Amino acid sequence: EELTNEAIELLIKNKILDDKKYVFIAKSLLDEALYGKYFIIDYFKKKKISNEIIATLTFDEEKEVEKAFNFFQSIKNIYVFTNTLKAKKKIGQELLSRGFELNIISSLVDNLKTDHEIEQKLLERDAIKLKNKFSKKYSGLVLQNKIITGLIKIGYSYKEITNYLNNGGISND
Repeated sequence: EELTNEAIELLIKNKILDDKKYVFIAKSLLDEALYGKYFIIDYFKKKKISNEIIATLTFDEEKEVEKAFNFFQSIKNIYVFTNTLKAKKKIGQELLSRGFELNIISSLVDNLKTDHEIEQKLLERDAIKLKNKFSKKYSGLVLQNKIITGLIKIGYSYKEITNYLNNGGISND
């Protein structure tokens, strides 16, 4: 152990082990990989970098927004085949796990556009799946309630569901 400590001291003295340089390089790489402020800070804490060095890190608000937007653009199409509410939730979780601030996340997610035609097709698809699942065991009003509950759990609004059912949605055959 004593030999290890001496070796580390020698490496630090000769500027081979340099936490400040490491933090500078790693931050640049994490910025390029579209990670946010909180992820980067947590990353350095896990690497046991001193709080004094971590405190010297600076994060430009515009660059954080730009990184979040670029990451948002790269993942938004993954959730095309899910309803908008669920897509917003998933994208928000992805951005949060990347370490972006909540105000940046909410501004990006709130601007996610809803295509009502696609949303209606997804609602119909999910309603049919639920009907097929529950119709073996339930019928009538109980079946309808199971379908409504299932659709709400998926992420559809009650208003969307009732509009769909009232406009001739899934048949009761």
